[in-house]
Amino acid sequence: MANRLDVFKQAVQLTVEGDQVTLQSLKGPDGEEFHITPRKYSKKNAGRIRKLMIEASTSLAPSIQAKIRRLHKEHGTDITEEILENALTDEEMAATTTVADPNQKYEIEHAKLMFGIAKQDFSDEPGPISDDIADLILESRTVADECLEAVDKLNPPFAEQTSDSSET
Repeated sequence: MANRLDVFKQAVQLTVEGDQVTLQSLKGPDGEEFHITPRKYSKKNAGRIRKLMIEASTSLAPSIQAKIRRLHKEHGTDITEEILENALTDEEMAATTTVADPNQKYEIEHAKLMFGIAKQDFSDEPGPISDDIADLILESRTVADECLEAVDKLNPPFAEQTSDSSET
């Protein structure tokens, strides 16, 4: 019989996991299917991703930049998603998700995969995603887009806005 803490951990996991997604963009040589199970970001990881997105937002209006500087002075590096939502309008929050620099975009997408995929069956040992698997996913734009779409559906405030100047 599982101990109480294990039962609690399993119950929490069920509340943050989405439905398993069968990747349509990728099949094995013999038609094998690959799956991911997206998960909701924890508050801690949501804050990490939001920080990366804010740092990467090169086109933020000066008024948004001023608000963020004020928040940094008040809260230091401990700016949570809740603090941002209370300080910024919906339009300002959306502006923080526009990323132009490809290296920063890669870093954000890598973090989204690491924190937003609970399970995968890409390797001989299915389970949590690893850095190496996240890197492999990001090598294929089609596979990356499909995985990120599943993660973003479960984490809507973090869905990245497309920029007219960005390349896909």
